[in-house]
Amino acid sequence: MFSPRAVQRLLTYKPPFIPAREDDLVTATLQTHLGPQDMPGDKVTSPHWPFVAPGRWGAINALSPKYASKVENLYAIEPKPPVLWIRGSHDLSVSNTAASCPGTLGAAGQIPGWPGAETFPSQPMRAQT
Repeated sequence: MFSPRAVQRLLTYKPPFIPAREDDLVTATLQTHLGPQDMPGDKVTSPHWPFVAPGRWGAINALSPKYASKVENLYAIEPKPPVLWIRGSHDLSVSNTAASCPGTLGAAGQIPGWPGAETFPSQPMRAQT
């Protein structure tokens, strides 16, 4: 149930679809470097729920406002580069209620002490794109 193949089938494809190159996708997933300096990165304690904050290392931490304080500069880039965004209509990884989001997990009772949607809502990933 928690193998990379099973997780991809749960989050990325809509049954009964299975991509012809599924083995290649699983192989690529297994080549991801995991750890504090890689994916997802490290964390530090925080007095605020969920009691962790971005650390110093890792791909996910690189876009934290702690380090990328002027993200709005991305919108000002000229000329605008072409962007190809591919997302399936049933994608559960990039959604307004992604299971990887602490706000979503807190609302579902999976992380104790959730302070509520006003304080810590789900990240509206799809709406933001």
